[in-house]
Amino acid sequence: MPRCAIILLACSVAVLLSVAQAADKTVYQYVIFGDSLTDTGNVFRDGGVPDPLIYYKGRFTNGPNWVDYLNATLSSKHPVQIYNYATGGGVACSINLNNTRYPYARDAINQTGNFLADLARGKIPTGKDIRRISISWFAANDIMVALSRALTAGGDPVKAGMEIVSSLATCLAQHVGALAAAGVHEVVLVPQSPVQMAPLVPAYLRSPVAQLVSGVDVAVVQAVAAVNAQLEAAPPGSPASRAHVYLLGDSKWVGRVIGDVRPAPKYFDKSCFVNPVSSMDLTPGLAARICTDPNDHAFYDEIHPTTAFHKWFGVNALLPRLQMFRLAPRDV
Repeated sequence: MPRCAIILLACSVAVLLSVAQAADKTVYQYVIFGDSLTDTGNVFRDGGVPDPLIYYKGRFTNGPNWVDYLNATLSSKHPVQIYNYATGGGVACSINLNNTRYPYARDAINQTGNFLADLARGKIPTGKDIRRISISWFAANDIMVALSRALTAGGDPVKAGMEIVSSLATCLAQHVGALAAAGVHEVVLVPQSPVQMAPLVPAYLRSPVAQLVSGVDVAVVQAVAAVNAQLEAAPPGSPASRAHVYLLGDSKWVGRVIGDVRPAPKYFDKSCFVNPVSSMDLTPGLAARICTDPNDHAFYDEIHPTTAFHKWFGVNALLPRLQMFRLAPRDV
């Protein structure tokens, strides 16, 4: 091909790309649900926790969390809207919510209800250029609370584990199904985190907790498949008929992310500090006991990872998965 033709072709491609980008007015609107891994200040606004002397701007970590990093990356090239309903202490199943002790925590039903109420009031923009995608990340609190309750009651741990698996899969299916029925066409479910890796879990419990988590993985896959089958059978033209639930992986995928973080943490079993009660409580004097090198640890406190994990997860793990399913722009 003559050199002039090559130059002309290259110029034509560049023009076409620029026209396509200019014509794309899509606004990526992410509606987010979950617990303390995802909360960007809701509980702090309502309850004054986590402690601002220890935690970063209402995030349950030592810096921005994955929502912040994902938003910053996407909004560098595209218009993005974030509506975050996640709360510290958030759970998928209402039975695992401790409203008496933490009245500002919300379960999946309440979080979904708050979103739908805002939508009905016109607080959330809609329009032909807006692409609404929900992202939900629950389960860690459900497992910890339900398991603790079962062990304290002295019941059969195997039976308790089976009940946890079944109820959690059901609650998550109801949550994503409600979003789809409400007209959210692209519903994303982030798999549960591998809670057995947290320093809070004693060594002798890590194996049984890991088995429980694996059981939840399997049950959630089956539950999501059932929800998608129902959506495919929905009457044509109904809100649910255009919806699909995307399960991004399993707990092992999230666990691999912890090991992939760069720079790599020096300590995985030892957190930067330990809350004597909970990150949802204020402990006077605790700020003086925080380590000087938080990102040398995989976990900031006994259950929450550092901002280094959040950055790696948001940008290097979650974003590529979203892009793989065309749930995020690919040019970032």
